[in-house]
Amino acid sequence: MKHGKNPLYSWFPLYGEKWLFGSTRYELEHAERAIFVDLMALANRDNGFIRANEQFPYTIEHLAGMLHANVDLVETTLLKCIKFGKLEKLENGIYRIKSWDDFSLTDRRKRQVESFPKKRKSISVSSEAPLISSSIISISSSLPLSWEGIKGEDRESWSAAYPACDIDRELAAMLEWIKANPAKGKKKNYRRFVVNWLARSQERGGGMKSNPRPVAQRRDIYEGFRAIAARQQLSEGKANDPRA
Repeated sequence: MKHGKNPLYSWFPLYGEKWLFGSTRYELEHAERAIFVDLMALANRDNGFIRANEQFPYTIEHLAGMLHANVDLVETTLLKCIKFGKLEKLENGIYRIKSWDDFSLTDRRKRQVESFPKKRKSISVSSEAPLISSSIISISSSLPLSWEGIKGEDRESWSAAYPACDIDRELAAMLEWIKANPAKGKKKNYRRFVVNWLARSQERGGGMKSNPRPVAQRRDIYEGFRAIAARQQLSEGKANDPRA
């Protein structure tokens, strides 16, 4: 097997059934299994070897620092992994996953990975006009302020979504508000600002003349008194009528 760093395959298969129901579940404690997975990740970088380079091993303290783990936990895990045949310690102190071939990619899978395109082909986009405008809306940098980037399709979609709003009048009102509030008027996304403004205006009833707000009629507090007086006059008139 060829030694040395192997950055091409940055992942290795971890088979769920074997990991959940295999012997490792009973041979190692929970924390030790976590260290074992870290050791496999290190081994994946070097064809199954866990070492600083081809001549020098990692010290246990160095491994603990790399894995952000307790030194005793790392040492116990290494000893158990050697005991149960998961690791082997070579003469120069370098560790190696004994069954690395079971964890590493097969030759067939490697060929499949190598055949994958580095970049996916861009998805072709229809030449037809998009359903949603992608133009960037902004405000002119010079006075008088004016909108830039608003297209006819924007006005049509806004009119359909907010029928109670006079779009042109609302846009003009927005500009006046921005002029009066220059600090608050600077927006990263003016399209969102416009939509939020129109949504609030729609909730308030909008400003279209064809959709005026209903005006509550004032209650006539004297209406009851007039009705009583009319009944009294009617009864008095009947009493004074000689024909009654």
